[in-house]
Amino acid sequence: MKDDYPFELAIESAKECKQMLVSDAGGPADGDPMVTVHRKGRVVAMIQVRNVTGDMRNDALSAARCAIVGWQADRAILIIEGFMREDVVLPDNGELPELERGELGEHFRKNADSDVVECIVVNEARADGRATMVTLPYHYGEGGALAWRESRSEEGDRLEGIMPEALKGFFVERDVLEQEVRKHWTGELPDDHAFHRDRAVANTLTSVGHIVMAAFTGECTCDD
Repeated sequence: MKDDYPFELAIESAKECKQMLVSDAGGPADGDPMVTVHRKGRVVAMIQVRNVTGDMRNDALSAARCAIVGWQADRAILIIEGFMREDVVLPDNGELPELERGELGEHFRKNADSDVVECIVVNEARADGRATMVTLPYHYGEGGALAWRESRSEEGDRLEGIMPEALKGFFVERDVLEQEVRKHWTGELPDDHAFHRDRAVANTLTSVGHIVMAAFTGECTCDD
């Protein structure tokens, strides 16, 4: 089944959006996380994640979970700002030390000449367990101009990391929920069941502040 939103397009869109933000701001600027969910090769919705709880990563994962489970998605893409080490040198034991959450960002802010750089992380996960993570490091040059560094890509059904593992776990929850629904609903579901379910998920996301472009309605909704 051919997807109507290739992963490569998501990467290019992430870079273009970042460039527009920086151009409009006239210097450094970060964008909100974006979640795109797919079902049977089609985009169901795109979600602009807002800072609801003060923790953007948790807000992004919460929105992705609601979208994957509620919309019965089989593919999801999450784009979010972050930090990474540009030059990773493994210690003698071959394992990198575990970092506390936020440690890279703190190191970046305190050490301008460190090997930690800002980046955009594009995560993709599918219901069959496949996952891909591309990091797009960048820096700001003279006058706040955006300059991209060399990107990195990792993929496979055993891809580790907070984001890929969390997204894959949401697909497991999706299947459990569907099994429970089928246990308690033995007859045919109403013809308009899917539409009302989809609208309910969109309303849930917008009620907490996120912005949703829902393909099944053609509407952009937010709860202002």
